[in-house]
Amino acid sequence: MYSEKDYIDEIIPHRLAMIEIMLFALTEMRQTIEPKKMVVYIDDKPCFEGLETAFTNPAIEAGIINCRAMLEFLGLKLSRTNQTELVTRSRSNNDDLHIEDFRKDGVALEKVTPDKVRRLSLRNTDKEKGVRALARLLHISNKEIAHPTCGRSNEDDGTDVDLMILGAKGIRALTNSYFYKQLGLNPPPTLIQFRPETVLYQPKI
Repeated sequence: MYSEKDYIDEIIPHRLAMIEIMLFALTEMRQTIEPKKMVVYIDDKPCFEGLETAFTNPAIEAGIINCRAMLEFLGLKLSRTNQTELVTRSRSNNDDLHIEDFRKDGVALEKVTPDKVRRLSLRNTDKEKGVRALARLLHISNKEIAHPTCGRSNEDDGTDVDLMILGAKGIRALTNSYFYKQLGLNPPPTLIQFRPETVLYQPKI
């Protein structure tokens, strides 16, 4: 069984890193009409050549699953009656570790609520959009990746990528503000290091 230290030092940084890779893949995909050629180098030697979808597709799917895991950890789940709304998660299995299992000076951390998501939304933006973005990630994870169903609800109207990017950025912001900051800890550094000429995706959270 994983310990609280494992979560702080390994599990949550790993999940945030997977979400960061997903953000990079989504941003690249949004700028591309047709998949571009990709060459993977290891130790400066080419070892794989193909289309970039060989990277972006699995990176996005893995990132979405980690988004779902982080939202459940923080205390959020989809409403059963409205798939565009969030509700606060109740207590689940006794062998699960969640944000409320961590303490600072003997006081348990609080779950993230939909209202906390709204309060953390960027100034001059639609505060409900942040909620919809996280809900969309959960819906995609539940109905299109983990448990594919016949047919889709909430058909993609072209805004899915934007919502997924917003939601993924929001997860790191929520984790930093309501987990690491509350414990008095620094959040893990970002994973991807960019060359000066890289302009595809610059994380600002």
